[in-house]
Amino acid sequence: MGEMGDPPAGSRVDPDELEQAIARVRGALSARVVFTPGGDAVEEIHVLAHTGRTPKQIVRDVVSLCQAQFGLEIDHRVVSVAQVEAEEAPAGGPDEEPRLQIDSILVENRQKTIRVRVQLQQGEALYEGESEGSAQGANGIRLGAEAVIRAIQEFMEGLCRITLEDVLAVEMGDAEAVVAAVQLSVRGRMPESLVGSALVQSDPVEAAVRAVLDALNRKLILFNLEEELV
Repeated sequence: MGEMGDPPAGSRVDPDELEQAIARVRGALSARVVFTPGGDAVEEIHVLAHTGRTPKQIVRDVVSLCQAQFGLEIDHRVVSVAQVEAEEAPAGGPDEEPRLQIDSILVENRQKTIRVRVQLQQGEALYEGESEGSAQGANGIRLGAEAVIRAIQEFMEGLCRITLEDVLAVEMGDAEAVVAAVQLSVRGRMPESLVGSALVQSDPVEAAVRAVLDALNRKLILFNLEEELV
């Protein structure tokens, strides 16, 4: 008879498939599974979940899923659950990473093109992205959105993919705003569409940059919390 956490004889569990299945447990946001050095047994399971369910309920469902879907006998003591408010960013504190903030935006107008360079700051680190394109119409706000996305991609070090779906300026009474729609793709999850907005204070390009950050900043904080479980 095998040890707890061993897969059925003659079979090997795919780690990515197991993590994706656990992440679909009600209340779970993501999961990381640690196997023994030989990959023959589950050593630890770390689950990030929101506070809508108790850790005991989530652990019970994870153990049941491992048994029913993968034939794994998991000791509930190897399953740990960390919980966050699903729709809230972590409360600010001295030991927590700040959100990405705008350090500088440079717009270079050439004869027929515009180049936008955006620098973001987190702590003392800087992340830069730029985009260049036609100077026609309202293309400047799209270039600003593309540039800040590239800066965010540099910050995330390839851990996710961000696609700009659309960005446009809209009239809101006597004010003008920029609305940005992006798609965030993270390994093990379905792509997620996010929308952010920002009022135009003086420069529509700056508003486009702030709109993208409005769409993504909270999700990036949660994503970084998940990575700490690895």
